[in-house]
Amino acid sequence: INAEYGKQWYQRRVRGDAKNNELCKQAYKLLANLQSEFNALVRALDDIGSMNRELRDLEDMLLREKDKNVAAQIVKVEQDLATVMGENKRLAATIDAARKS
Repeated sequence: INAEYGKQWYQRRVRGDAKNNELCKQAYKLLANLQSEFNALVRALDDIGSMNRELRDLEDMLLREKDKNVAAQIVKVEQDLATVMGENKRLAATIDAARKS
């Protein structure tokens, strides 16, 4: 609050002096331009921060999707392994039956 009040007081003071003094008028215009440029810089930095957060979120999402794909592939390999082991048992039983005959 004090900083805002000080800024307002300073602006009123400079603005008031600017009415009477050409140098103060030019200083006030420069101050106003500086404040505008500073605000634009702050907005740009906020935008960059938002984009960086969004980028991190997208990278995390990509990693999760990659992990899901690996998990799905592991499940598929386990199913295939179970199928092959079942076929091996069936073939072994067939071979044992053929030997006994």
